[in-house]
Formats: sequence, structure tokens, C-alpha cells
Amino acid sequence: MALNRVSLAVYFTALAFFIGLEISALILEYRHLGINPLFLRDFSNYWGGAHILFEGDPLSVFDQNSYFSQLVALYGENYTWHNWSYPPSFLLFCAPLYFMGYHLAMAVFLFGTLGLFVFAAHRFVLEHAPDVAGGKSPWTIPVFTLLMLAAILCNLRYTQNGFLTSGLLLLGFAYWSRKPVLAGIFLGLLTVKPQLGILVPFLLLLDRNWLAIASASVTALALIAVSSAVLGVQAWLDYVEITLPHQSRIMTVFGEDQPYLTMMLSPFSGMRTLGINGSPAWIVHALFVIPALALGFWTIVKSTDSLSRFAALLIMSFVVSPYSFNYDAGVLSVACASLGLRYRARATQSGEIGILADLRFRTLYFLAVLPVASGLITELLFPVSPPALLFGLFLLSPLAGRLFVPAHRSGFSPAG
Repeated sequence: MALNRVSLAVYFTALAFFIGLEISALILEYRHLGINPLFLRDFSNYWGGAHILFEGDPLSVFDQNSYFSQLVALYGENYTWHNWSYPPSFLLFCAPLYFMGYHLAMAVFLFGTLGLFVFAAHRFVLEHAPDVAGGKSPWTIPVFTLLMLAAILCNLRYTQNGFLTSGLLLLGFAYWSRKPVLAGIFLGLLTVKPQLGILVPFLLLLDRNWLAIASASVTALALIAVSSAVLGVQAWLDYVEITLPHQSRIMTVFGEDQPYLTMMLSPFSGMRTLGINGSPAWIVHALFVIPALALGFWTIVKSTDSLSRFAALLIMSFVVSPYSFNYDAGVLSVACASLGLRYRARATQSGEIGILADLRFRTLYFLAVLPVASGLITELLFPVSPPALLFGLFLLSPLAGRLFVPAHRSGFSPAG
């Protein structure tokens, strides 16, 4: 199918619309709330945690009521509810923030980790999609940069750590084969937010990447050992016995009519936005997870293209993990935008190959802007992320290749 310029113009206008809404939301929130409440968001956890680490009892961050009362004392009585959801090792990452004022610390943290994210995306694309960038930085490609605005603006709006975690995962993928020990270090550091790497160990085992496995294991154990030495072993016991159960309640019980549910991308959270809770929501979640695992691992096993394999792994991870947020999806945006650019080039072809490539690039571009598109569509219509992610996996899988490009009629590799 030849590309239709009008349909492409409409499509890119829609993508730009979602990104424009994110910018507008920031402006409107600033006008309505003012600068202080606007930026007393998730970063306040990191800065507040650092102050408790140096000035109070570090174990109190795992007692949600005690922790929140200390944050209120730090930020004022109008401070909205926040809780500490991270393992003790993340407190070590936050420690340097103590030595800066709040707004300076936030600027250093956000733009410092943004620099890490930009560099990591650059290394990832050059390693796994050199054809897309032509040997240059992907950030010189206007479409790539436009699509990345979704993840960047989302993370800035919520003052989250998505740049850091996405950067670590992208660097782990970038050095996966070339420097497996270094890759393992980055993947081991990612254990400060373990749900993002939930399926990475399976790919490491599938690839028999023993050096990366060993390096990641040593790094993770070192983080546990150092944090235990600084905070005490009780910090990890409290994390397991108090924090994790509280996070489970946030995901499964709390949150009715709260905006954070629409920020989550999983099928389970999508059902909760529709008022479906408990076992029925878990059943629907499983109905997405089972085909996602089948399509994702089929694609990974059959594909010889590293970019397709990592994209499939990431899409699959955001379906499988019930606790995934839009601000964590920067790594997904990079992989999907890169692969989308590749398929857009293929979509200039005619015939059945063009149809599949066209569907792939449009879907992948949409997944790249999912951090800003999902919340609005979920609020106005339905939870779009689960079907969009599953459809993306289907299009990357050999099944789509067999339906659109019968093997006896083309030598094209559907998974590559």
C-alpha cells in the first residue's frame, strides 16, 4: 500500500496534538497552582528522603504514616499524599540531593538524568539501529526527536526518575553483546526499580549472556550490601514487610477516582479505571498477558534483529507488569520510535510488504507517544494502552508476517 500523504499528515497532526496537550497541561497547571505546588511532585520524595536519611531515622521512610508526616513538616500542611515505594538502595541514589536546595536539586536531578537518557538513546540506536540514523545521532532526526518529546515532557511534568531508569536499561541493551560486563552493571543498578526489568533475566538466559548475568548479579548484591551497611538490614526487612504490601494495596485497592490509575499502562490498571476490581480485573490482565508472552517470546526467538527483539521485550514487559507507569515508558518510546523509523522506510514499498510495514510504523509511532496519549484516551474513552501494546506485539511477531506476507511469496523476514 503506497503511503497516502493526507493520511500521514492527519496522523502526525494527531501525534503532535497529544504532545501539545502535555505542554498545555503544564502551562495551565502553573497558572492554576503556581510554581511551588506544581513542582512539589514525585521529586519531593527523593529530596525529602535524602533529608530524612541525614537528619532523621532512615527506617521511618518505610513507615508510610511516619514518612508522610515528616514530609508535611518539611513542605507544609498543604502537601499532598506521597509514599516511599523504592528499595533501600534508592536512598543512596538520593543522598547527594541533600546538599542542594529543593529547586536546584530538582533541576540538577531532572536535567542530569535527562542527559543520561539522551546519551543512552544515542548509544542504543547507534548499536542496534545504525541504518535508521545513518551513523549519526538519532536526535538529529526530526521525527525521532518529536516522538521523544512525549516521554520527556511526561517525565518533566511529574518530576519522576524515568530518565534515570530508562537510561540504565537502554545502556544495558546498548552494551548487551559488545561489553556484557558493563551492560550487567547498568542492569544491576536498575534493581532500584525492579519492575522495569521484569523480563530482562529471561532474555539474558536465552542469549546465554553469562558475563552480563554475573555482572548484574554482583552489582545488585553490592547495592544490597552497601545499603544494608549504611541503613541496616532492617531497612530491607521493612521494605519487604511494609512497603511492598502497601504498594500492592495502592495498585489493587486504593486509587478509585485518582488520576494515577490513568497514568498506568497495564491491563489490570486499565480495568480498574473502568470500575472493575479484584479477580475479574486479574482475569482480564491474564487474558492480555498470555498472548503477549506467546507473541513476544516467539518474536524474540525467531528474530535475528536485535532492535526487534528488544522492542518486543519492552512491549511485552509493559503488558506483563501490573505496576507500570507512563513516566517509566521512555525506554519503550526509544525502541518503538527507532523501529518505527525503520518500518516507515519500508512502507514506501508497494504490495503486501508495504501494508505490514505501514501498519507497523504507525502503531510503533503511537506506542512511542503512549506516555502522553494513554491518559487522555483512557479518561475520555477507554484504557487504550493494553490493546495498543498487544497489537504492537502482534505486528512484530512472525504471525503478522505470515498473514500479510506469505512465506512462499516473499523472502522478507517478518520478525526482522
